[in-house]
Amino acid sequence: MWFSERNSGKSFLLSIILLGAGLWSKAMACDCESVRSVEQEFTDSYLVIKGHIIATDTVSYLSAAYPDQRGLRFGIGKRRFKPVADREYFLRVTVVVDTNYKSSTVLPDTIYVITAREGSGCGIYFPYYMDLPGIPKGFYDFVIYGSRYSYGAIVEKKQKKKTTREIITSYSANTFVTNSCRRTRRADPFELAALNGLKR
Repeated sequence: MWFSERNSGKSFLLSIILLGAGLWSKAMACDCESVRSVEQEFTDSYLVIKGHIIATDTVSYLSAAYPDQRGLRFGIGKRRFKPVADREYFLRVTVVVDTNYKSSTVLPDTIYVITAREGSGCGIYFPYYMDLPGIPKGFYDFVIYGSRYSYGAIVEKKQKKKTTREIITSYSANTFVTNSCRRTRRADPFELAALNGLKR
């Protein structure tokens, strides 16, 4: 999760980006079910594409939110409006979409895919992109099964003597999440042939 804070007089806005399903805490071990078929994974995935990795980087997210009688509370005591956060790091890959097999939205030509950095966190091994001669053709081509990346704004509203906070959730049109329990992998003819038969 990523937080940004703005506090000016009576107005207060805390923006929070919530990662969609598919990212595990680094404190948890990865424990996947049995390998799923192409048909199962296709049905359960929001996004299925074949794409070409053109960049890799590391991103971090901060998280902190505590419930109280007025809805949501940030921080403790005098630091009420100053979030106390833990930082988590994830691998982000930039992918040029070659084939869109399944998506409920119109995809841009280039998307971002986020996964845990460690295998213990169910992270996918995406090779770090290097524009060097001699790299085999197709080395950076992947089939990606992904979930939606959600984000929301936590807004404090003052109405007469009552203060309330609301979370408004939206979904990114160009960022998705995946993990090693999905069928995300390097593109191969058998996977692509199966997906061509399922393409919507």
